[in-house]
Amino acid sequence: MKTVKLLYLATLSLYLLACTEKQENQAQYPAPVVYDYRDEKNQDAYSRYRRANKVDWGYLNSDEIRKTLGKQTIPDGIHGKFYIHKIEARHQRILDTFTSKEEVINYYTSKFSDKPCKENNVQGLVCLESKTVYNYFYLPNINTNLSKRTNFPSFLFACDRGGDFNCSTTKIASPLPYNISVRIHFNHPSYIFPILDYIDQHFYNTLGVYLWQPLPNKQ
Repeated sequence: MKTVKLLYLATLSLYLLACTEKQENQAQYPAPVVYDYRDEKNQDAYSRYRRANKVDWGYLNSDEIRKTLGKQTIPDGIHGKFYIHKIEARHQRILDTFTSKEEVINYYTSKFSDKPCKENNVQGLVCLESKTVYNYFYLPNINTNLSKRTNFPSFLFACDRGGDFNCSTTKIASPLPYNISVRIHFNHPSYIFPILDYIDQHFYNTLGVYLWQPLPNKQ
């Protein structure tokens, strides 16, 4: 009987200890808050954009870009798709450490097998080529802004060699306080600037703010 009582007390002690630990764990680790862009409490740029636009992507084509920008000089043949992402500030401005075109070339040619492009260069971009892709770098601190309207952040993208280029960018960040980045798939490196202009205007039409333009916002 004494043995049974001891076992009972030991079991009860373990149960109470487990309950105490559970309470402590609950106190130390509160349930995570589930993010939902549809919640009106979330007034960050990404949440407001998703509530207004419903989807986190859009198609690209020459006619829509001409119409949105009011520019008949936009070339034919542009097509692609862009994707909108929610980001944190620590992921922004990944290339701002470079201070010259030569520094970019020296770094990437020493680390990889890339060489300066012999063809398919684009004005305002640093181009390096490997056996399979063309890599393009835009650095605002060393390049003249071709857009005339927009202050783009640093970014890079790669295009397949030959045929339809099949270009893809890294996530192009917006400056603070906007927590948005854009990833783009498109079909020729020379189209990147009108595409970025179009996306910037798309955000203005949707949110009343430009991601990359220091212009007055809509009231």
